[in-house]
Amino acid sequence: MKKTLIALAAVAVSSAAMAQVTLSGRIDASLINDKVTAANGTESSVGTQLANGTVTGSRLTFAGTEDLGGGLKGVFAFEQRFSIDTGTDSGAYLGNAFVGLSGGFGTVHLGRTYTAFNDDLGQSHTAGDTGFTPSGMPGYDVRGANTIKYVSPTMSGVSLTASTSLKESKAAGAKDINAVMLSYGAGPLKLALAQQSAASGDITNISAAYDLGAAAISIGQSTTDGANSGNDSTGMSFGVTIPMGKMSVSLGYESGETETNAGAKVSEASGFGVYANYAMSKRTSVYAGFKNDKTENAAGAKIGGTKRTGVGLIHRF
Repeated sequence: MKKTLIALAAVAVSSAAMAQVTLSGRIDASLINDKVTAANGTESSVGTQLANGTVTGSRLTFAGTEDLGGGLKGVFAFEQRFSIDTGTDSGAYLGNAFVGLSGGFGTVHLGRTYTAFNDDLGQSHTAGDTGFTPSGMPGYDVRGANTIKYVSPTMSGVSLTASTSLKESKAAGAKDINAVMLSYGAGPLKLALAQQSAASGDITNISAAYDLGAAAISIGQSTTDGANSGNDSTGMSFGVTIPMGKMSVSLGYESGETETNAGAKVSEASGFGVYANYAMSKRTSVYAGFKNDKTENAAGAKIGGTKRTGVGLIHRF
């Protein structure tokens, strides 16, 4: 009997060494107050809300790796998003949901995941890339279903990421989402150039970030061609993050302009935001933030915008 138990324990240990599965997640609840400007220029208060995911989307994540030998690994991850304020799910696996292989050749993911282009924008987003990030940069497709994504090994700080999200439809206007990013990261400097083509338009972004120690700065510029019903858009962002022990403060400014293909101005957007986070422990943090952005038409009349103030709590497990 003892030999049998020892043998079973050895098998269990061996299996655990070969395949590792982790359960993790994060929960973000906040109190926010929004004042929103309508298209006619009228500003109204939405009132105080108990909101979900103001800084990071609440989710439950399963992820795992298996050693296949010869340096090859099988990988997978899937996320269940949910709203902590209502206790309801946000739709099955609307975050990452992929399976893939990883080895000396790089990593390949198959499923639903972030596009290669989004990996660049995450570097240059301002005010911590949160619900306190102002509007100004052009919009784009963040994730894609039916995605094949490749991430190359890093050589001398340089890496390549490419993705295609298959349209799997013959409907008029349907189009694959194709993206590519070339990045460099060595020491305090990070650089990236990315391009994405989708039904919503073609977009190019260049970003740079530098860690000065006392502060980290980032800058980005995006240009779209044919987005927003044929209009072209440009945008720029500038951000600063200042670490102060257990607390960090991020500030950001963004601005952008939309024009017709003929060059006539359609609208202009700009705004600033600030976000402060205090780590109560390795897992739990509290935050506060503010943003004020606006959109004006060609005549300079305000046709949109949001003033947001909020405080929140995040727990990671």
